[in-house]
Amino acid sequence: MIASANFKVWEAFQAVFGWLPHAETFTPGRLERVWNVVMFIPLGFGLVLLWPHWWWASVLLLASIGIEGVQFLFYGGARLPEAWDIVTNGLGGIIGVAAGFVVLWLFRPEDGRADDG
Repeated sequence: MIASANFKVWEAFQAVFGWLPHAETFTPGRLERVWNVVMFIPLGFGLVLLWPHWWWASVLLLASIGIEGVQFLFYGGARLPEAWDIVTNGLGGIIGVAAGFVVLWLFRPEDGRADDG
């Protein structure tokens, strides 16, 4: 079902942007990689806002490895784990964690202390 939805998004992209040079290089497989990155960005971002630590990126990478392991154990041939999934999920986690720290830095108190109101 997800692959079908992914293919429909790819078809829509090709219908709108197919005239661009090299648009044919944007394949359903590459679109899936983009979704993997995008899926983990809000996770990294939200976790850093809740509890600011850089190691959240590692936690998300380990979670991605765990997800791929579960797919291997329980879905057999229907959904095989891929190294690209781990890499792209990890990249999304890193981007989200970094974005969370940028937001925390931008909205930090001027004098470094919490505002008492």
